[in-house]
Amino acid sequence: MKIKDVEEITKLTRANIRFYEQKGLLKPGREENNYKEYTEEDVITLKKIVLLRKLDISIENIQLILDGKKTLLEVLQSTQIDLMKQIAELNGALEMCNCMQEKEETIEHMDTEYYLNMIMHKEEEGKKFKNLMEDIFEDYQTNLLEKIYGQRLGKSLFIVLGLSCICFVIINQYILHTEDSVLFDFLMPLIVFMIISAIYFLIKIIGIKSKKLAKELSKIIMGVSILITIIIGILILVTIFDKLGIHLFGIWVNH
Repeated sequence: MKIKDVEEITKLTRANIRFYEQKGLLKPGREENNYKEYTEEDVITLKKIVLLRKLDISIENIQLILDGKKTLLEVLQSTQIDLMKQIAELNGALEMCNCMQEKEETIEHMDTEYYLNMIMHKEEEGKKFKNLMEDIFEDYQTNLLEKIYGQRLGKSLFIVLGLSCICFVIINQYILHTEDSVLFDFLMPLIVFMIISAIYFLIKIIGIKSKKLAKELSKIIMGVSILITIIIGILILVTIFDKLGIHLFGIWVNH
């Protein structure tokens, strides 16, 4: 049968079906004319996928079940535990929502300290609320660099890092004729880049408590980073000119 027939039977959109195919959950055969041909077994598999997704079972776990690497019972047990945790969190938040609604709170006049203390006491009693650290890790898990710096800046940093590595190697190996290995020359800019990334990650965490402080720290670190880059650039230029026997602003670098 064609994909249109599968859409009608399963009530899924073509985009959904294609998505499950891309994830490797569904593997239809092909006809001689290279068109995909779906079987009754494919339809049954799709219905199983729909059912499991409705139970909030992840694509990864569904793949493991279909491949026989995990049993349905194993996945159902782990999913049940996750759902129970979510329910506990929702119950705690629901309790607080009801309390605030009864008091007809407004954002301008609500007693924030009172409610935060109430949440803290309830957490000590075993009640669950949203874990704020999840905001950070969810934000970073897809693409760390893009999330820290933004898509465009993240790509720019990759380009700058690559060019820095190449320039560093060329200068050290062919102009300064140092004894360092090529690998060592590549590692130095990479280490600097990783340190800067770690600092920005810490600033992101600080931002949970104080966005203003995080913003100020970002400005300071950005300024220091630019200053260090300029100084290193000047020193490299001075060293290169020295190698060529050219005095730059009266500066002579002795080796």
